[in-house]
Amino acid sequence: MEDTSPEITSFVVRFVHSGPPENAALRGSILNVQTNQEQPFLHWEEAVAFIRRYVALGGSEERPPTADGRPPLEASPFG
Repeated sequence: MEDTSPEITSFVVRFVHSGPPENAALRGSILNVQTNQEQPFLHWEEAVAFIRRYVALGGSEERPPTADGRPPLEASPFG
C-alpha cells in the first residue's frame, strides 16, 4: 500500500524590534520545529533561505518585505 500521509515541516519565526516601528530594523530567528535547528536573521531573505533548506518553495523570485517588515501576503510559499 502506498504511503499517502503528508510530509509536514513547521517553523516558528520570532521577530525582534529594536526601536519605534517606523525605523526598526527587521531581525529575528527562525526555528525548524522537527529538527530543533534555529538560525538568527537580519534580513527576511535569510529566513527564506533557511526554510528552503527543508522545503522546496515554488518560484525563484523573492519579494521584499513590506515597509513595516512583514512579508507580502501574495508572496506566501503556501499558495
